[in-house]
Amino acid sequence: MTGLRVEEISKAYGRKKIIDYVSFAVEQGRFCILLGPSGCGKTTILRIIAGLVRQDAGRIFIGGDDVSGREPRDRDIAMVFQSYALYPHMSVYKNMAFPLAVRNTPAGQIEERVRRAAGMLDIEELLERRPAQLSGGQRQRVAIGRALVRSPSLFLFDEPLSNLDAQLRGSMRVELANLHRRIGGTIVYVTHDQTEAMTLGQKILVFDRGVIQQEGAPEDIYSRPANLFVASFIGSPQINILEGRVSDRGDTVHCPALQLPLDARDRPGLARLAGAVVSIGIRPEALQPGAGPVQASVELVENLGADHILHLRSGAVRLVAKLPASGEIPQQGQ
Repeated sequence: MTGLRVEEISKAYGRKKIIDYVSFAVEQGRFCILLGPSGCGKTTILRIIAGLVRQDAGRIFIGGDDVSGREPRDRDIAMVFQSYALYPHMSVYKNMAFPLAVRNTPAGQIEERVRRAAGMLDIEELLERRPAQLSGGQRQRVAIGRALVRSPSLFLFDEPLSNLDAQLRGSMRVELANLHRRIGGTIVYVTHDQTEAMTLGQKILVFDRGVIQQEGAPEDIYSRPANLFVASFIGSPQINILEGRVSDRGDTVHCPALQLPLDARDRPGLARLAGAVVSIGIRPEALQPGAGPVQASVELVENLGADHILHLRSGAVRLVAKLPASGEIPQQGQ
């Protein structure tokens, strides 16, 4: 069953097109990531789904219902913002209870739902505190708890971890993944952080300039990028992109200062490109000492503890390789 379906959504401000007839679907219970750089349109799409921004064209279906013209309160959604959006004068309990109270939910149900959500998020001891007395991570848990108590058809997350430090972001990613497994809800999550996307997402939509560049599972996005934008945006360190020419026999790509023989499995598809100028992508972890045809000298080694990042030069070409610290690490100048 489809939890969310977006059909031909378009949005422009004046002559500037923000969303260009975007369509996608998210199955019920799936964790979907909208990923892309700042200004690509991912947050606008999320706000259109929520009803906070009106689209110029297209329709939104949540749980099979057309909600395109409904107000946000009538869409059966819960949204978690980057800024937490907590009421500073209210206790944690009242912040979490607020969306239920405004719907005249019986007090007994409010108590039950708030305490159940607080238990899931490990914030039971914080219920009498106010937001100013909480850390950033605790405030984010409260914001998530406020969404949980409503048991909506759709959860919307707008870069919820971007205000946290790196260590706390890592722990919160684990908590969000565990939480999704426990509640089984449909989640649409906006981020520009590829680590969040790859670790949390069951499905990723990569956006650029208001258009979906690729959608698929994390391993497909990483291993089989649809174009140069996706290949360059996903992966850290960034993928090496080389310009070259396919040989007339279609078995080798000639790049400046090096030649890359093509795997036999790739040759049938590349035969039609014989003699053409192409772009070749090589992931940094694919460059291993003595494992390929690339002859390069080491200009710099970055020690990251578990990994080493090698900056290489092969003639006029610069490359980046990623090696595990446990392996043999070439020294600078070799």
